[in-house]
Amino acid sequence: MAQYDAFAEFYNRDWGVEYHAQLEGVLDRLLLPHLSLGDSILDVGCGSGQVAARLSSRGFRVTGVDESEAMLSLARVNAPGSTFIEGDARTFTLEPPAVGSIATFETLNHILDPVDLESALIAMAESTSRISVFDLLAEVAYNVFWNGTGTVEQGGEVCEFESHFDVESRIARCRVSVGGRATTITERCYDFHFVDWVLRDQIGYKHVHRFDGMRELGMRGDIAVGRVFYQCLK
Repeated sequence: MAQYDAFAEFYNRDWGVEYHAQLEGVLDRLLLPHLSLGDSILDVGCGSGQVAARLSSRGFRVTGVDESEAMLSLARVNAPGSTFIEGDARTFTLEPPAVGSIATFETLNHILDPVDLESALIAMAESTSRISVFDLLAEVAYNVFWNGTGTVEQGGEVCEFESHFDVESRIARCRVSVGGRATTITERCYDFHFVDWVLRDQIGYKHVHRFDGMRELGMRGDIAVGRVFYQCLK
């Protein structure tokens, strides 16, 4: 997402370390058993390429798409064997389709309009021939972690956070300041029944499964709270 341009370097170095360390085990369970070595994977909202690097090192061909050119520049360094394209998740499609696709670290929560989310899920399905895996945050995560202030110091640099989740609008905002640069990350908390309807009734996936990251997939710590993964098979 372009809103990450302002702190792409901090993100690349320090943001999501815990998440990415645990994600590999999740993909081992939900995605990779349905693929063969050498298969193509579309990484929607690929960020600075941490996931692409892991998948590429394991023998998969990865194409990443993201709106942030700053993040893509880092991704090309982190995963030089992958392909990275600047694009909008709501409209981007890959031809020929990848065998599998992913959208991780609440990429789809960043899409604020339900109509746009539907478009992104359709675009993802059209770019995938077999299986899609993505995660979304449940309301408990926003209530617990998106209401307050805090600081994180890494590598001599201080990152300040100020966040608020509005229950009525279901919109969460987090102002992030790093080294005099500031940006606001905005996400929407989605009703899973709406997401299920799009996947089953609008797209027509044959199998749609929801998994709780902590209870069913073995994720641990704050990053696991309220994190739900979808596995969608054609």
